[in-house]
Amino acid sequence: MFSMIALSLLANQACGMSPLLNHDVPNRTAPERAEVGKFEKKCNLSFPKQDLCADIDLTNVPKNSSSEGSVKIYFWNPNRADAMMNPTVNWKFTPWMSDMGHGTGKTEITQAKDQNGNDMPGVFVVTKLSFVMGGEWELFVVMEPTTRDPNKEPEQLNVQRVVFNVNE
Repeated sequence: MFSMIALSLLANQACGMSPLLNHDVPNRTAPERAEVGKFEKKCNLSFPKQDLCADIDLTNVPKNSSSEGSVKIYFWNPNRADAMMNPTVNWKFTPWMSDMGHGTGKTEITQAKDQNGNDMPGVFVVTKLSFVMGGEWELFVVMEPTTRDPNKEPEQLNVQRVVFNVNE
């Protein structure tokens, strides 16, 4: 009897929220991509003012609050086939825990390199990513405004996000 109860409790724990899947939006995570051309482009993050789509590869994101990891961010022009490209405006990556009202330490963004050490257009790696506590985190990609004319009303930031759950 005791073993049946223990087995039942173990099975229930295994059905919890996966730290690798975004349960709010299907297909938000992407499989590990050895080459940019092999990854399926789904415009999960859309930046129409910059004519860009983006996706975040969460394969190497920290799985719990005591580890450090990274994410890859892919940018491309949705109107051109195989048009991986860098954003033409400044952008940033911001992890934020809304429930607690705080973010993480400073992350670093670098251009991804191919096997020969050349920059890969449209592919960036965010490193030094660590979460200070378990729970739901929002991973924001923020594009700065494209116009800064003081005579016009300021353009709003172009912001997209992915929700990610971190284990304790």
